[in-house]
Amino acid sequence: MQAEKSIILGDHLPSNKRILSGRDVGEQARLRYHLDDLDTNEETVTVEIPVKIWTLSASFFLGCFGNSVRKLGEDKFRKKYIF
Repeated sequence: MQAEKSIILGDHLPSNKRILSGRDVGEQARLRYHLDDLDTNEETVTVEIPVKIWTLSASFFLGCFGNSVRKLGEDKFRKKYIF
């Protein structure tokens, strides 16, 4: 698979925000980036984390990508979402 889609985590945050934290914030990001739709198609997704982000917590990751990992399984998730 070739990367066809790209998302930039935190691109919607105020410039002074440096931490992606909280399951609810991750769930909001999941909706913003339409990950449920992306999970169902064949294109790969490049996930970029800008240098302005100092921390990405496990709770944010689970809120954002947990459903994708459960739906796709670890191997397919790692092939689909390129970090």
